[in-house]
Amino acid sequence: MEQRVGTCSICGGDVMGIRGGWWSILPPPPDECAGCGAVAGGDVIPMTPRPGGPRSRTVTSTDTTWNGDAPVTA
Repeated sequence: MEQRVGTCSICGGDVMGIRGGWWSILPPPPDECAGCGAVAGGDVIPMTPRPGGPRSRTVTSTDTTWNGDAPVTA
């Protein structure tokens, strides 16, 4: 089921998208504006600075990331 996931930066309409399982088909359809029909522009997520200033992180060879199925060594 589609759900509202945000606001369109072009027309201000509701952006509808599918979250969670989608009939085991990957990837799910792109998020789409209900007003003007624009689609999400890719995998870039607009971000705002963290309250209280930036936070630094040191990456080492022992860090891991989660890909949804199993941990993967960075």
